[in-house]
Amino acid sequence: MNPSETIGNTRTSAKLERNVLFLCWLYLITFAFDALLRFGLSRIGLATLLYGRDLVPLVIIAASVVMWSRRDTRFVWIFVALYILCIHVAIGLLFTSGVVQVLFGLKILSSVFVGLFIGCVANDTALLGWRTAYLLLLVSVVGIFVNYFVAYPWGGGEFSSAFGTVAMAKDWAMDGVRRLAGFARASYDAASVVGALMIVVLSYCNRFYLKSFAAALSLAAIFMTTTKGAAISGMVVVVVWLTYLLFASALVLRVALLIVAILSLAIPLGTVVLFPSSLSVGKSALLLSSFVERITYMWPMALKNVTESGSLIFGRGVGGIGVPQLFGEWWIHNAADNIFVYGYSVFGMASLVYVLCYVVTIIRSPTKSRHTLFAHLFSIFTFSYGITANVFEQPVLLSGLAASAILVLANRNRG
Repeated sequence: MNPSETIGNTRTSAKLERNVLFLCWLYLITFAFDALLRFGLSRIGLATLLYGRDLVPLVIIAASVVMWSRRDTRFVWIFVALYILCIHVAIGLLFTSGVVQVLFGLKILSSVFVGLFIGCVANDTALLGWRTAYLLLLVSVVGIFVNYFVAYPWGGGEFSSAFGTVAMAKDWAMDGVRRLAGFARASYDAASVVGALMIVVLSYCNRFYLKSFAAALSLAAIFMTTTKGAAISGMVVVVVWLTYLLFASALVLRVALLIVAILSLAIPLGTVVLFPSSLSVGKSALLLSSFVERITYMWPMALKNVTESGSLIFGRGVGGIGVPQLFGEWWIHNAADNIFVYGYSVFGMASLVYVLCYVVTIIRSPTKSRHTLFAHLFSIFTFSYGITANVFEQPVLLSGLAASAILVLANRNRG
């Protein structure tokens, strides 16, 4: 290949990289304004257009093939993830009700490719320009604050699409208190988006007063969504961040991540073993009712589904738990609100290997890097929230985990 062809290929690759990266950010931002977009598009008869974002992972894979053909080895992890998913898709076809259920499970997990691509191409100083993240955070927070006083027109609304009648947003309450979603589709979606944006600002912004203001606003907004797990996780992140600044030691980040990772595994296993199935809310006044429901029904039933309709070693495969079950095995649908329970249901014993590799990758990352701070804080938030929530079906969180691993790997290789 002559020099002019090499230069031409380099420029073409750079342009392709920028365009796909833009699509990745656009993909993630749509979830911050999911309900607003669904409402707006439905008003002009283009509601189905939003599902075009599901094609972004396919574009990423195609772009990675092109880059790989030009000897760009940065994207090897995308092919590794694709290979792993193909194995678990095959297992899903074996143990679940059919192709549609597995395909929907694949659609949910495909957001991991968005995070992998971002991690592969992000520069050395910023994952996402912190000013852009700050602006998105302020808009999201304002949306939640206004929602406290104003009921948005998309709350509880539905629209007709090529896939049937679909809810624009989840409008619900707990004990008479509205669960505010702002511009997102549900309160837990809004909490995840605000938490993720807060972590970007804490990791990449240079001004302490701006970071402190962002943290205070974010925690207030998350509390207003009444998403208890996200609220606790947000407070944990802020405490860990402040402790890290106080002692100027990455050991704080590593210990915190190890603790929440262990708890995400130990709590569901421990409660299933220690608490009898007869435990009830009435007998456990000090426990939150939603947590008791997870202990007595959700987690034991999810694990039972694996033993009766799957494999103790291989799990149930892609589509074997959560929302995908509504497209096949609706009668045993289980949200599996725990990162370990969901992961084990899909990936089986391999989930333990994946989590171990992930945690080791993060804690062995270079200490003097903003990417290291981001990776730790984001992982702490997601694993902590994942103790009582289904974070696998949160595209922003799943993408963030994938980006975190690749960012620190790339930093280590450069070092």
